Amino acid sequence: MKRLYIILIVFINLILQVTLYNFIKVFDVVPNVALILVVLFSLTTNVFMGGFIGLFTGILYDILIMDVIGINALIYFVIGVTLGNFSEEINRENKMLYVFVTAIATVFYHLTTALIMFFLKMNVSSITLIIDKIIIQIIINSVLCIFVQRLLNYVFNKINIRLFNNRL
Repeated sequence: MKRLYIILIVFINLILQVTLYNFIKVFDVVPNVALILVVLFSLTTNVFMGGFIGLFTGILYDILIMDVIGINALIYFVIGVTLGNFSEEINRENKMLYVFVTAIATVFYHLTTALIMFFLKMNVSSITLIIDKIIIQIIINSVLCIFVQRLLNYVFNKINIRLFNNRL
């Protein structure tokens, strides 16, 4: 049942990502809440569930937004599996850890996307032109991670599921 709630939250977020979040721009940068959810859920579950959440989120995101299917699925899957591997060793009480990992995941997401697009010979803008937008998104995602984590904690407490203190 817990996994069903996670999948439902990811699905609802992706609908909001495509529709509502585009109106919430800071310096013409949209927050990547899907990446934040992959980070949070991967760090609170295990390697299998982290990989599944990353793959599921990436495939949905690719179908809804991208021209090429599989880029986000691969990147989110790698992030989910990697963070799922570390989920046993982390201190879930440390909220700054989630912020730091979200910032690193955002950097990894953008660098890997640019690298894959380059090798697919797709139009990749000059990295110097988009570096300021990447920095802004790192800051936005890191700050938003705190609010998303609190919102998820509130929702899961209402349905009597412990998310950030115990394993799922």
